[in-house]
Amino acid sequence: MLVNFSAKAAEQIHFNYGLLKISVSLTALETYAETGKVEDDLKLYFLLIDAENQQKLRNVLQFNLNINPMQLAQGLYSPMGEKLLQYLGEMIQTQGRNNGAIALREALIKTAKSQDFTPINVLQNFPGEVQFNIRKILAVNREFSALLEDTEKLLKEVKQITLTAASTEEKIDFSTL
Repeated sequence: MLVNFSAKAAEQIHFNYGLLKISVSLTALETYAETGKVEDDLKLYFLLIDAENQQKLRNVLQFNLNINPMQLAQGLYSPMGEKLLQYLGEMIQTQGRNNGAIALREALIKTAKSQDFTPINVLQNFPGEVQFNIRKILAVNREFSALLEDTEKLLKEVKQITLTAASTEEKIDFSTL
């Protein structure tokens, strides 16, 4: 079921924003997640992040999910799972900025089998080089934020219409029925 990549696991995590490429060692991220210690190759980037967001990053890196590997594999090989992977693969890419769908599926399933499903372990199981396309991630974030905002507006309008309709409806006297 799995495509087996001969490439070794990622040692560096690359964040691409157009021509700008920032690399961080996976070891430094792992150390930060486990101990909270900021190693040298993270110090410069952490100057740009306030303490609250640093803690949020650590919480995300430590997040552990209990997931059934067989169910995950079945979901990822389904038509909807394939579409989701293609979508995510545009943001989480392999070497050469190629769609990372297949590599991501392998990393997710391998991590689920280990019963220690954390973002760090997914990255450790990612075959080859992992690159995050920050432009696409930010674009998706903007689209998702706009969708949430539009949904909230719609819900407020529906609530107002419902309240108006309920207040103008004729009251039913159930005792006469």
